[in-house]
Amino acid sequence: AIVNGDGNGWNYPALELFDSIAYSRPKAAYFQKDSMFVLLTKSNQTPPITVGLKVIGPQIAPGTTVTSVNGKIIYLSKPVLAKDSGSTTYITFYIDNRMDANFGIYSTTGTYSSLQFYPKKHTSPIVIMNDGENDWPVLRYSDVLLMLAEAQGNTPTSIGIINQTRSRAGLAALPTTLSTPQFEKALSKERRIELAFENQRWFDLLRYNTTMSTITVEQTMKDHFSSMYSSHYSGYKEPTPSLAQLQGYVLPNRMMLPIPQREIDNNTRITITQNSGY
Repeated sequence: AIVNGDGNGWNYPALELFDSIAYSRPKAAYFQKDSMFVLLTKSNQTPPITVGLKVIGPQIAPGTTVTSVNGKIIYLSKPVLAKDSGSTTYITFYIDNRMDANFGIYSTTGTYSSLQFYPKKHTSPIVIMNDGENDWPVLRYSDVLLMLAEAQGNTPTSIGIINQTRSRAGLAALPTTLSTPQFEKALSKERRIELAFENQRWFDLLRYNTTMSTITVEQTMKDHFSSMYSSHYSGYKEPTPSLAQLQGYVLPNRMMLPIPQREIDNNTRITITQNSGY
């Protein structure tokens, strides 16, 4: 999710997060009402669109997959839901089953970088009138599993734990042996996707400064600003911060808020050390 600052909130999905789970970036496609295919506006797609990929989009029926490919023509397992013939919108191909569960697309005009997403994870059908049926996850089994893998470190057992969540998501298993950077990247990404929009990511990043050797919250934030600057942060109202300014704000003492002085003064049982930089 993006850094708050434009009124959209902490859980406004970023293209960066979308890209981390999608098989490919959304593709502009031409739809014909009730047809069993879509026509991509561009050829030579990278990565290539292949049979079996799952498809989501505003005009795509749930559970649709690719049945065959002929150049720019993508044949589908279900007819498209276009209300009018000749409409053009974006569709996304994916392998990870959590893609459709996590993301919805509510703006499909303009360029890819102007697409807008919403968190779909906590949206469920209403069964009882005036009851949204949405229960906020407090602790999930997959969270416990991935915490165990993080605590154990880079071991075959920990990799097997990560593979449990990957298997449920329809992904191939990781190799039983990984280098430390590979393991930490895989674990960090798995937690990011599995627990997306559950208010875990920021605290995970802070903890990685202690539990990991190749991932830090500071570098992750700098990379995020770099990745999202042109499509998001450059659009902030004047005075618009430069990329260098945003990255310059990423300092160790700014990753945590100060402990309230009142709490420090009133605690007579232990000595509380103020967070660094305050």
